[in-house]
Amino acid sequence: MIEKNGTKFVTLKELADCLNQQVTPENAYRIPELAQAWADARAKYYELNGKKVQEGEHYLTAADGEQLLSEAGCALIDTLAVVDGHTVPVWDGAVKLFEQ
Repeated sequence: MIEKNGTKFVTLKELADCLNQQVTPENAYRIPELAQAWADARAKYYELNGKKVQEGEHYLTAADGEQLLSEAGCALIDTLAVVDGHTVPVWDGAVKLFEQ
């Protein structure tokens, strides 16, 4: 986790690790699934609002190009994303992760 301008950001791996503490192994979250959920959330956000998600608010781009999500970015996944025909409920786990 990193913090920038008072906002915390996490990698998809950190998010998956946190979420997987709460589910059985057969229901584990994988990084590709979370990446797909983030892409779907971004697309739906654009469709609904006519603007892109905001760097520094919803995500940060790391030096290696990886996108780190904020709590607001995780909320977008939870409310907008559909992967393989189902939602990706990350909110409860994300809240615990950002409280750390």
